[in-house]
Amino acid sequence: MSNSPTIRPPSIYKQGNAPDQQSGFISPIPWTDDLWVDIANHLVKRCTAMNPYIWVSIEGSGSLTLVFNRGAAMLNPTVPINIITWQAPVACTVTNVRGYQDVGTGSTFNARKNGALTHLASDGTIGSAATWIDGGAVQNTAYSINDKLEVMITGVVGSPNQIAILVDYTQP
Repeated sequence: MSNSPTIRPPSIYKQGNAPDQQSGFISPIPWTDDLWVDIANHLVKRCTAMNPYIWVSIEGSGSLTLVFNRGAAMLNPTVPINIITWQAPVACTVTNVRGYQDVGTGSTFNARKNGALTHLASDGTIGSAATWIDGGAVQNTAYSINDKLEVMITGVVGSPNQIAILVDYTQP
């Protein structure tokens, strides 16, 4: 028998309308601001401020891992810029940093935690236009509640119309 939990078809509830958490069968996944959640291919639901909690019925042992990303895009960048994009509402772990440039190549990117701890040991370079580029191995990955994410366009090359940076996370 697998250690993975069994997931019953999920139900969506608005905050304050959720079933009793004391039963042990209902687990909250709290979040805010535009999150797509995919739980064992049973649910994809966009959360908004009007529906900040998703509740799923979970039976058995094991745990679920929530996978999500945060980032930002800069339109018509001409110089390096750092953009504070997010404050962590829960503890989570960085798993990947990616960069994208719509036209041209050669721009560089990174991301950092709390204004100092970069997630890539050296800046990633966008080598192909209109393609998400993996930044490589990540560091400084543990986020605590209230840590902030700052995406960094560290160099602009190739006259892009936009550069985007995404940081992938897991929780727990």
